[in-house]
Amino acid sequence: GLIHYVYSKFIDPQEYDFAELDKSITLVEHDMSGLGAEQQDPVELRRAHRWITRRGYILTIMLVVVWPLLSIPAGVFTESYFAFWVLVA
Repeated sequence: GLIHYVYSKFIDPQEYDFAELDKSITLVEHDMSGLGAEQQDPVELRRAHRWITRRGYILTIMLVVVWPLLSIPAGVFTESYFAFWVLVA
């Protein structure tokens, strides 16, 4: 990373105008051209957002808290137990 930085900053600098880039980027967050009428319904979108958010939180808790806690009873992993743990993961 440092080599790339030094090269691009001091040896071969390029003065790029990022305002030009901003002019040509189209944001897709507000593009609903591919959605039908029922998929654009604000109530349905809120319901879908809630559904996705809840499952995201549940999955995060499972992967960050529960999954590591399940390894505590094993203590130090043997090679075969580690292979099993990798297989399950």
